Amino acid sequence: MSETAAASEELHLKAVKLFQERQYQQAAEILNEVLRTVQTSELWNDWATTHLMCNQGALSEQGYRRALQMDPANFLAAGNLGVLLAATGRIQEALPLLEQAAAGSRVAQRDILVRLIEHLRGKLSEVNRPETANDPAPPNPPVNAAPAQRQASPARSAEPGVYFQGIVYGGSGYAEEASVEAAGVAEHGIPLQLIPIGPARDEKNLLPAELRCRLESLERRKVDLNRSVFLQYAMAHLWDMDTCGRRRIVRTMFETDRLPDGVPERCNRMDEVWVPTRFNIETYARAGVSEKKLRVVPPGVDTRLFCPGAAPLQVPQKRNFNFLSVFDWQQRKGYDVLLRAYLHEFKPDEDVALILKVSLTHPAPAGIEDRLVYFVEREAGLPLEKAPAIILINGLIPQRDMPALYAAADCFVLPTRGEGYGRPFMEALACQCPVIATGWSGQTEFLNSKNSYLIDYRVVPVPHDVDVELFTGQRWAEPDVDHLRQLMRRVFSQREESRQRALQGRADMVQRYDWSVIIPQWVAEFRRLLN
Repeated sequence: MSETAAASEELHLKAVKLFQERQYQQAAEILNEVLRTVQTSELWNDWATTHLMCNQGALSEQGYRRALQMDPANFLAAGNLGVLLAATGRIQEALPLLEQAAAGSRVAQRDILVRLIEHLRGKLSEVNRPETANDPAPPNPPVNAAPAQRQASPARSAEPGVYFQGIVYGGSGYAEEASVEAAGVAEHGIPLQLIPIGPARDEKNLLPAELRCRLESLERRKVDLNRSVFLQYAMAHLWDMDTCGRRRIVRTMFETDRLPDGVPERCNRMDEVWVPTRFNIETYARAGVSEKKLRVVPPGVDTRLFCPGAAPLQVPQKRNFNFLSVFDWQQRKGYDVLLRAYLHEFKPDEDVALILKVSLTHPAPAGIEDRLVYFVEREAGLPLEKAPAIILINGLIPQRDMPALYAAADCFVLPTRGEGYGRPFMEALACQCPVIATGWSGQTEFLNSKNSYLIDYRVVPVPHDVDVELFTGQRWAEPDVDHLRQLMRRVFSQREESRQRALQGRADMVQRYDWSVIIPQWVAEFRRLLN
């Protein structure tokens, strides 16, 4: 075995151990690294399963498909992909894969798969069976009654309240919002039982200790599901389509002008669909979701945590003026637009830097550092020594330390191609940091020409070779590079003007989006449904 293969095998075993310890994000990061040097069907299967536990179903599906491309006889990958497709309602696609997996599995696993296949065939025949005049009328169940096997009889002491099933750990946008909202609703006197999706605990210590303890206590609480609002706080492929409560609600969002296949149908099976902005209302309605089900329930930000005056994070090699951008390295975030604008507008002898706080959630043949160097030298055509300063910060930062990062910056800039609502924009405004953002998608709910700088754009088709296949066939914004250059130079040069806009941004966040304003709106929505 070569040294490279041996090192990869050692890392693979380390990732498996972390997975078994439920440290899914760390396992995913290691598997990303392994796949840059060695690619096997087994590795892709493990990578896909790990990302599924990190609430990244679209990436997980891609991983299982790659595993099967490399080895069509990988029965484990076939079974995993079949189960994932069945869970998202794609039964006809799932059945051949599950049958393939059953044929190659051991007896115990085969029995489980056979029972699942029979169950799915039964569901498919029920859907396809034509109704006749002689069919007996079904009994009249209570509205939103759940299947008997999913709705156990509650203990006598259980109260009606909110059955909150969502992503609350792991540091994602969903988790950052859902964790605060679950705790806030409970603090306002509404009984709430928390059921985490994905990471089962705060493995990386990203949440404040008080919030973490509060969430853990809510996991131990019980509500009467039959009389409660069942809220699911996750991406559509993770929704439980079988369980019901008194009302069935989803909190969701999407970043482009339309939705992936199957999502509108899943939305229409809910009683209500809560989205963060009017941009989402338009997107979901255009895709076929009933407008009667759609409601804007706004997001919030902790303006006591995210506030001006924090001690700046110590960033080596920062300059007198520092732009900051926070994003996952993918095309939707517009990193290419940002780098082109910055590299061509500023010179290496100017006292300016671009700080990039970046994560990478999908595998690539090169790491972020290599991708960045390649872009500067090959795409932008600049030798590194002739480029203005770029400072890279890799990975996640605990929520409690993020205000220090914003305090280290003189302007936050993100030429995104589309956002559900754009949480970093809210955090930057709350920290009184000037903001430059694309003038399209969810962030325009709270960004305007008085509190920020909006980049001109065109709405264009998503490229066929997009790095996240979920966006294929949709449309998003293409920010204007030249206009971004002008805005970055303007903020750099006219600092009093940008300071005034930042003051207005801070005031807007405090008055309209602080959690003390937003949580009562969530509470009112739940009370409306419970009453």
